[in-house]
Amino acid sequence: MALRTAAHLDVTLIEQRAVSLEKHRGSAYDAAGVDAVADRRSSALSYSSQQLLQRFGVWQDMAAWAAPIEQIVVSERGQFGQVALSSRECGVPALGYVIPNEALGQGMLSSMSDAGQGRFRLLSPATLSQASFTEDRYWALELATANGVIRENFDLLVLADGGQAAELCRMGLQAQGSASDALFRQHRHDYGQVAVIANIRSRTGHDNRAFERFIDEGAVALLPLAGDSSRWYSLIVTVNSDRALALDALEDAAFISEIQKLAGFEPGAFTAVRARQSYPLSLLDMPQQVGPGCVVIGNAAHTLHPVAGQGFNLTLRDVGALAHVLSSRQLQDAGVPAIEPALRAYGQMRYPDQRMLIEITDLLVELFMRPGSTLPASASDRPNRWLPEAVVSALRRSRRAGFALLNTMPFARREFAEAAMGLWAPQASPWQPASQSSASSGSITHAEAATST
Repeated sequence: MALRTAAHLDVTLIEQRAVSLEKHRGSAYDAAGVDAVADRRSSALSYSSQQLLQRFGVWQDMAAWAAPIEQIVVSERGQFGQVALSSRECGVPALGYVIPNEALGQGMLSSMSDAGQGRFRLLSPATLSQASFTEDRYWALELATANGVIRENFDLLVLADGGQAAELCRMGLQAQGSASDALFRQHRHDYGQVAVIANIRSRTGHDNRAFERFIDEGAVALLPLAGDSSRWYSLIVTVNSDRALALDALEDAAFISEIQKLAGFEPGAFTAVRARQSYPLSLLDMPQQVGPGCVVIGNAAHTLHPVAGQGFNLTLRDVGALAHVLSSRQLQDAGVPAIEPALRAYGQMRYPDQRMLIEITDLLVELFMRPGSTLPASASDRPNRWLPEAVVSALRRSRRAGFALLNTMPFARREFAEAAMGLWAPQASPWQPASQSSASSGSITHAEAATST
């Protein structure tokens, strides 16, 4: 959808799951009441991400299911200091939005079906089984579909499936002698933590407020959800593996009681819980994301700890930048020969933002997830080794004072909020949402997107 104005491109979406554009034509996300909303995982969109989705032309099909975040309260269990950030103070309608993943995905499909079938094509269900890069510099793909194996050629591959397609393409390039060993290599670090996910209901309602509370071994985050008189939160608890196993073993009533102890009563008294699940947390980083006629984006290129809630927001900025270079006049005029220079420009454009957010997120884990909650770090698997451990320890000891100090400084709070909203970036880019005021200047599905000029 970000490429909808790029008339020189024909786009094929290769999706492993069975989905259809026809059934979404003219229809947005349709859930039968709050149960449908409460039983689905959700994503936190920064304000800049909402602006990007609006620019892509997809926001109108999902906006009804998005709960605005008008205030964020960050605190630490057992301490008086806290930081409160408000949209009114920052001069924006919302600091961000929380939306069920199903509504996000269905809204995108509805928008894609309404955009017309001419330049957009969906292959579903379909899985990439083989890829080779020819001497004529196009990609020959072999795809397994419900109707058998098909073979098609494309000028550009955008790989966003979690890594399997990228590995197949890397193997295809190596067979031709066009890939280095570093291309598409993923660096991983296991945080030794687990995210426990659920939707939890408050008796008093959330009033569009979000909470993050740091606890002994991690954090508790509560994000407001739309529907049912605004009483439901999306819950994310990050704890060590043993604590996660103990939480998973609890019956719902005991689980609610334990979460209440961890979160406190400022979000209200919890009365029900649904959609409980958990998954291990790790850092994934792919330094070299651009290859001949192909690029990796999304969780396949970078997976972050949820402490800052910025992983999907980072991906949307990748999408905006990639669409910007692929829609350029240079690519329209030069065609296929301009693809690889465009991809190199994309890589240079995105590197500072990606590196900064990866390093900041990883540093936040070290500062707020207390010793013992993460595995020992080494220079080879952690991106912020440039910061000496002595400095990290000093920052960790002073974070409580920092909470209290930040809350007394409106300008500092505003800068902090702008970072949380995704309104800062290492460099100005034409594809980023513009500032609305002086106070604030911006995987739903695992898929590979292939474009043909």
